[in-house]
Amino acid sequence: MNFSSDNIQLFLAVLDRGSFSAAARALQRVPSAVSMAIGNLEAELGYSLFERGPREVRPTAQAMALEPHARLIAEQLGLLQVHALELSQGLESSLTLAVVPDIDHRPLLAAIARLGERHPLLDIALLSAPQEEAVHLGQRPRRPLRGLCRAAGRCPSRLPAHRHGVAGGHLVPHPPGLA
Repeated sequence: MNFSSDNIQLFLAVLDRGSFSAAARALQRVPSAVSMAIGNLEAELGYSLFERGPREVRPTAQAMALEPHARLIAEQLGLLQVHALELSQGLESSLTLAVVPDIDHRPLLAAIARLGERHPLLDIALLSAPQEEAVHLGQRPRRPLRGLCRAAGRCPSRLPAHRHGVAGGHLVPHPPGLA
């Protein structure tokens, strides 16, 4: 059995909406096409995914067992589509920011959270350094700095900075060896 992105989308739409008609409306298809596609999928699998009622369908135990995998694959396909679109638009896939440690990071973290929601595949690295050093970090070419920090898992000693991530709305240092 070969699952396709279309089969997964149909399967999840029927699961989420509880009927072939509602799934068809959501996917802008005719109900008979959704019903036939699910029937074909069930025939290939060799078992029923849904118990059919007069106006609704109920997922079988097998459908419920497949659901988490289907959702994960659908999410990954969505991220792949976003990444492909961002690459076609010339958007960067990573961003490195140098910040001074003695400022209130809450506005920065809120902005990073919004940026992360808008661009879920953007890899954001924060470098923390005293102001004089942060200014110099910002003047260095981006690519070598990013490459050094990524390769070492942390910023090398000749770059007096610490790599941080965002966890629970707070700036947290990455342990040595983690990228």
